[in-house]
Amino acid sequence: MVAKQGWSFLSKPDSLVARVFKSRYFPQSSFLGAKLSNNPSFAWRSIWNSRQLLLYGCRWRIGHGQRVSVMNDLWVRGVHGSWILSPQSQDVYSLCV
Repeated sequence: MVAKQGWSFLSKPDSLVARVFKSRYFPQSSFLGAKLSNNPSFAWRSIWNSRQLLLYGCRWRIGHGQRVSVMNDLWVRGVHGSWILSPQSQDVYSLCV
């Protein structure tokens, strides 16, 4: 049930609950990139712990090419969830797909 609330944060980011949690616990990042703060509520800690389950089951859908960052988002994974290593130029860090 808690993972379902996390999925709701991802699929309906404009809902009232998602906006309240975002403004309180992860205003500068996405739900999947959120950090656990110093004094989280029991509800937020439970939802935050469900992120790992969501990461295993979620896949990116690349749309218009303006929201998924090539270097900052976990959209391509190698073996066992690690990054694929290759030489990168400085321009790659600002690219979106």
